Amino acid sequence: MMEIFKSIWNKKLKNLLLLLQVIVVITYFFITMASIQKAFYIYKEVQKTIDVKTNILYDIEVQNDDQEITQFNNFCNEVRKITSGKLISYANTDFQSDAFDNEIVGNLKIDIGLKNIKKFKFQSGRFFEEKDFGRKVNPIIIGNKLAKQYSVSVGDVIKDTVANKNCEVIGVLKPDNHWFLQSISDGVITYLDNQIISLIPKKNSEIQMHYYLVADSKEIKGNVIKKINSLAEKFNIIQQTKLVSSELKEQYNTIVSENIGWLSFSILMLVLIALGTATLAVTNVYSKCKEIGVRLAVGYTQKQIVNMFSMEILSIVMAAYVFSGIIGILCIGNGMSVIGNVVCSDGYIFSGDIALIGGVAAVLMCIPSVISLKICMRKLKPIGLIGGR
Repeated sequence: MMEIFKSIWNKKLKNLLLLLQVIVVITYFFITMASIQKAFYIYKEVQKTIDVKTNILYDIEVQNDDQEITQFNNFCNEVRKITSGKLISYANTDFQSDAFDNEIVGNLKIDIGLKNIKKFKFQSGRFFEEKDFGRKVNPIIIGNKLAKQYSVSVGDVIKDTVANKNCEVIGVLKPDNHWFLQSISDGVITYLDNQIISLIPKKNSEIQMHYYLVADSKEIKGNVIKKINSLAEKFNIIQQTKLVSSELKEQYNTIVSENIGWLSFSILMLVLIALGTATLAVTNVYSKCKEIGVRLAVGYTQKQIVNMFSMEILSIVMAAYVFSGIIGILCIGNGMSVIGNVVCSDGYIFSGDIALIGGVAAVLMCIPSVISLKICMRKLKPIGLIGGR
């Protein structure tokens, strides 16, 4: 092994340039793979996060939020009647309380009907119930880390300093509960450990961008959408209704189509660098003809010579792979980011799968060099390398 490192060091400038080339192309491959992976991540996370099938969950996207609220509520009531399902909405806002040292934390406001889509896991306490409407104090559910950090437990009353109203903690979540930051189909996960959950009142004065309808599995897709569109026209509501399963498919196709060209280009670059490395390996052999001839003359086999040169190439490519992995972890990361006051994940992650595929690609890059070295060595004979008869 020391002999291989010594040989690499003797050609340090040439090998450094090769190392940098391989680092660039593998890093670019990691980045494009992470972009493609996002499409699979979103579909997987949506299916894991909600407790209903996406082919019976409808997304009603409201496109005129300046609609008169009474008329809009009438539209919502009529929509609830057309199926045996529930109409649900949610919103991500902020919450501030002296109980949290006036720190602004995330506030997931939800309809009580969200329990038809998602079952939150509780460490203590309960979910919202019908009796919570109309109470003098607003019921809230608190995230696990937030409860531990500020020593808040079920039954505690804290003050909402913005709304100037008292809130009672009715539940504390278990760690790692999560929901969505925007629409469900966007797949951007927001973690609830450092947030609270509050209840949207029945007579809500705000119109959300997205409403979700859980339909009966026997309902025909076309019929549900047709009925919603008819009601929207009646109440002059501009909206678009789609199945979440259809939105996820569209999202998947969009992400893949946007990035497949870049992934193909990165694979082409890997192939070109692999061929260039093979050419360099053959050039290296011819530059050491006398040394190779002496080794063959004293008993080295062609296989040993090929292995020696192959290990040089493999060492450089593997070193480049390690450096690229470090760059990938730093640049791509674990997909976690802070948006507003909440921690989110959008699926742009340097995962173990990407690292594994990158490792396989790095090994495959060495194959043209090994093949070229074997072909080259078959043509070399000791007598032709060091002279003699």
